[in-house]
Amino acid sequence: MKTQKLFNSLLIAGLLSIPALSMAAMDGKGSGDMDKTKAMSKDHDMMRDKTMTHDAVMDRDQKHDQDMTKDRLKDGSGIYGSKIMNDDEIKQLRAEMSEAKTKEERLKIQAQHREEMTIRAKEQNVELADEE
Repeated sequence: MKTQKLFNSLLIAGLLSIPALSMAAMDGKGSGDMDKTKAMSKDHDMMRDKTMTHDAVMDRDQKHDQDMTKDRLKDGSGIYGSKIMNDDEIKQLRAEMSEAKTKEERLKIQAQHREEMTIRAKEQNVELADEE
């Protein structure tokens, strides 16, 4: 009976030591995999944060561009000679440009408009900037 108890005790001790032995046999590989997973998760989080920041900047820039376009449409900037044109003339020029079906038509309208504004500026003794 004592031998049986001793045998059972050794068997139980052996069975209990198997998980510890298997961890030792892995030589810490298990924790290394966990470290890799944590590092990958951290990299993923950083990439997500960068993407969110990039998207926010892009949204801000797009809104700024839209606001600038609205402002340009309101004040006529971007139109050569707009500072010596009235609102109706600006609207009319925009309508003509919108109705033009080809690039050549638009270029012809622009050239004609530029010539008219150059003449008007000379008559009014006003200097127009080239970038308008």
